[in-house]
Formats: sequence, C-alpha cells, structure tokens
Amino acid sequence: MTPDQPPLPADQGAIRSHANKPGAAAVDDTHRLIGHILPTSATMVGVCVTAIGIVRLLSAGTVEHYVDKLLAIDSVLFVICSSVSFAAIRMAARAEQLESIAESLFMAGLFLLGIASVFMAFQVR
Repeated sequence: MTPDQPPLPADQGAIRSHANKPGAAAVDDTHRLIGHILPTSATMVGVCVTAIGIVRLLSAGTVEHYVDKLLAIDSVLFVICSSVSFAAIRMAARAEQLESIAESLFMAGLFLLGIASVFMAFQVR
C-alpha cells in the first residue's frame, strides 16, 4: 500500500496487495464467492437434517414420506456442493470451473429445499 492509497477493510487488503499480478484479482474474487458458498452449503445440510427431524415428528402420511426423501436428497446435494467448493478453494487451476459447478449445485439445492418447504407448509395431498 502506498501513502496516497486510503486504508482498506481487512477483507479487501488481499485484493489490492495482489493487484499487480496478472489474473490475481479474478482468483481473489472467486475465492471470496466460494468462501461464502462453502459454509452456507454446510449450514444448509444442517437445515435439511433438522427439517427431516421435524417431518418425522409429523404424522406419517404420504406427503411426509416424499418430503423426507426429498430433504435427504437435498442434504446430499449440499454435501456435494460443500465438497466441490472446498476443491475450488484448494485447486486454483480449476477454481473457475469448480465454482460454477458449486453455484449450480447450491441453486439446485435451494430449489429443492423450497419445494420441500411448500409441501411441508401446505401438506398437499
């Protein structure tokens, strides 16, 4: 940092310090996004497991049976998303491709969780 540059917040210091290197800013941006996907997808696994427990407390009807299975599949999807996002952080050469896969898996998991939530809320029979 030069004297004419204002101080940056802690999360932006790494971007400026590597700004002179070619391609470094893109890698730092990727790591910032992937850094959010990894803990969030791991948290969503816990949300799915909690929702499975809640569904099991409900009556064992047909809808609850399918919601239970949907949430289990969703949980596995979020685990895979966490693994891919971790790999993207560790493998700089394939970070962009792995980030795209992790984003797609995360959005698919959110979509399935939304569908399961609608079924739980309305108990469509």
